[in-house]
Amino acid sequence: MELHLPAVVLVLMLAASIDCASYTEFLNRHVKPGMAASECNKVMTDRKINSFFSCKPINTFIKAEGSVVAEVCDAKGTHLTDNLYKSVDEFDVIDCVKKNQFLGCEYTGEAKKLRVIVICDDKKKPIHFERVEA
Repeated sequence: MELHLPAVVLVLMLAASIDCASYTEFLNRHVKPGMAASECNKVMTDRKINSFFSCKPINTFIKAEGSVVAEVCDAKGTHLTDNLYKSVDEFDVIDCVKKNQFLGCEYTGEAKKLRVIVICDDKKKPIHFERVEA
């Protein structure tokens, strides 16, 4: 089998961009330093968290800088299994909870202080928000 260098380079570039997009997407969907509970509707809309046809029933935002949240994948996290890590420290979070099951994408914000559980990539960056725990 013959490998063509341009094709190999393209595949590597696409793989790298997917990693960046996953971490970037995580930051967009789950990290908002200084967020207030009253901002759920605005942040969910501005960041395009919902699609045109569906609204997430709940979305959690971590009120910390992305670099601080990323430390959960390293020194500030406990390895649970595979690529799952739980924060050693609690974070201030805002749970944006959908008000009505059937109508619109309006949210009520609930401020909490909890440990977060995230899935991390091989570069020690969070790429998926799993859940929170007391």
